[in-house]
Amino acid sequence: MAARLILTNEDCYGYKYDDVHIVMQGTDGNLTASVTYNFMAPEAGDIVDAVLGVTNGADGTDPLNLELDVQINGTSCFTTKPKIDKTAGTGWKTTVASGTGITVGSLDTAKVAAARGDKITIVLTLVRTTPETESSDPAAIVTMRFSKGSTP
Repeated sequence: MAARLILTNEDCYGYKYDDVHIVMQGTDGNLTASVTYNFMAPEAGDIVDAVLGVTNGADGTDPLNLELDVQINGTSCFTTKPKIDKTAGTGWKTTVASGTGITVGSLDTAKVAAARGDKITIVLTLVRTTPETESSDPAAIVTMRFSKGSTP
């Protein structure tokens, strides 16, 4: 599965902001295995938010879920990882808010700091057997906050 990673903290007018949103979007289509994406921290800062989205599948009595992990140099930033389970129902689902089959992530504030150049890894762990409907179109947003913003 190919992916696009977009790092943004500057708008089209040159204004820079304290937050950088790292947007991970897998290619359209079915998700049939766990995937990992790596990039480097562009500046020193903290991971302050991470959310997961997926077009949820269906799998009768077998387990079917997708979990997000964000790691800095191999160490998870979460105490509770965001997760979407088949009980959330089919269709587009996110971990922005909790609900049936949706677990909102909880960051471990002692493990969210990254230095410039640190390896940031986004891990999507898929648990599935033989779904009647595959999960598809995974996406994640990871937000890093830096110490200072600036203007042009």
